[in-house]
Amino acid sequence: MERERAAGGPSAEKPAEDGLLCSVDEAALEALRFGWGDAYLIGHDDERGYWAARRDKIGGLLTAGNPDELRQAITDDYAIKPVPREPAALGGHDSGQPIFGADPGALLTRSAEP
Repeated sequence: MERERAAGGPSAEKPAEDGLLCSVDEAALEALRFGWGDAYLIGHDDERGYWAARRDKIGGLLTAGNPDELRQAITDDYAIKPVPREPAALGGHDSGQPIFGADPGALLTRSAEP
């Protein structure tokens, strides 16, 4: 039984007694935020389960039953229309000289992704 819990078994996604998520869930959310947090707001609640919202506010809320499903939903959404990211989130390689992107009115820097 302890081995199942340590390996992320059946009890890994149950809320703790104090109402907070277990450390396994928090670790999964932090991993998602680390990889996608500059493009998506990511969280979990009892009503929606795991959710993500684009920071550019395009489209609806992405929801999923577990972190892996949410990661796939984010990946699919990003593949269809990438979310613009701030230059600082890309490592600060900004030359300070703005260039215009493909979207009318969108001002991007040289460090922005195409």
